Amino acid sequence: MPFEEFEHSGTRYAVLFMYSVPDAAWCVELSESVPAPATWSDIRNAETHLPGPAFISAIVPERGPDQGTDDLLSSRW
Repeated sequence: MPFEEFEHSGTRYAVLFMYSVPDAAWCVELSESVPAPATWSDIRNAETHLPGPAFISAIVPERGPDQGTDDLLSSRW
């Protein structure tokens, strides 16, 4: 799954993006990056860090400008 990585005050973080088709929404998770397995060091272009356990998650509904916001807090969320 695609993720972006950034560093702040000496700590590496990862933001993971997933799309939920049934909900028509983006799921976004923020976690601290963890080192990739040492066995990956021989793999060319392998990631050096991966997302760790998420410590915050958000569901962002996909909305068009003409869809309004009246149903955003419906019972399905």
